[in-house]
Amino acid sequence: MATQRQTWLFSVLLLAFALFGSGCRTTHQDITTSQQYPTDYVIGDIYCTQQGLAAQRVEHSWFRSYDTFAPALSPTLLEVQSQPERWTRNYVIVPAHTFVQIKRFDLEKNDENGIFMWIRGRVTRGPLINQELMLSFISRNTGPSALRADLLLVDTNFLERTEYK
Repeated sequence: MATQRQTWLFSVLLLAFALFGSGCRTTHQDITTSQQYPTDYVIGDIYCTQQGLAAQRVEHSWFRSYDTFAPALSPTLLEVQSQPERWTRNYVIVPAHTFVQIKRFDLEKNDENGIFMWIRGRVTRGPLINQELMLSFISRNTGPSALRADLLLVDTNFLERTEYK
């Protein structure tokens, strides 16, 4: 005969299994050294923004010294500049001539949303120095790669490789 404590423990374990076993699963994999992703981004190289961009804060932590921002095409830079009170809480302006060093490629497999590639870099010069930028949304998508994620290449409308170190 099960004791009340055993019944309670079994109920908690069953609930935990149901919560963790269902729902979407997301895994991340750093594929920086993989040859299966033949992008023209080069780990360690510096790229310079060719125009100002609006970037949304996508990751924030109290336990690290930087945030992660994702430049995107919506809202536009003009919208963020013209209505700063609406956007400044979660958006920043990445000025033209901001220098970003490519740090890693992060392959995300998400049961609910599919497979994505995140190109991550660290700002080395400019007002957002030491912040992380995810450059995927301003990259040129050329279709699926061997990893089943879109192959992202440098879009020279937004970024240009530079010799500055």
